[in-house]
Amino acid sequence: MKKSFFYFLCFSLSISTASSFATAQSNSAGFTTVINIPSDPAPTSVGASTQLNLSDGGSLGAFFDANAGSEVNISGGTVGGFFEANSGSVVNISGGSFGNIVSANTGSEVNISGGTFFEFENGPQTNVTISGGSFGRDFIAFTGNSSNVTFVGCEFRLND
Repeated sequence: MKKSFFYFLCFSLSISTASSFATAQSNSAGFTTVINIPSDPAPTSVGASTQLNLSDGGSLGAFFDANAGSEVNISGGTVGGFFEANSGSVVNISGGSFGNIVSANTGSEVNISGGTFFEFENGPQTNVTISGGSFGRDFIAFTGNSSNVTFVGCEFRLND
């Protein structure tokens, strides 16, 4: 069976109904609680004024929730299935591997520059910026109701 694919060179593609801006990791001094994994124990969720940093050798279990006022930065390690970025959260992903579904839910901001994903989806009123990473089985980009999905980069392939 012949594979189908598309290939783009150096472009920015925005699928949106409002403007979108990528956010980088914040200074940890701006947070009341800072969790560094693998050094610290991994919680099942984070909330207001909490920054979680996951790096190589660390892991988050399944059904993790990033809630309002939190920032989650993932540069390595593993994340179990059903990772949820909820309203008011900011998630920055530059590496790591993710099981099952990663969801950017209503009111969240997710910035992806790396990592390996089995399945990704976003909901209404989200801001998602993608400049890298590898996406497996499903990639669902909802763009109605004030959602933004922005692809930035030089090489994107489907079914390659």
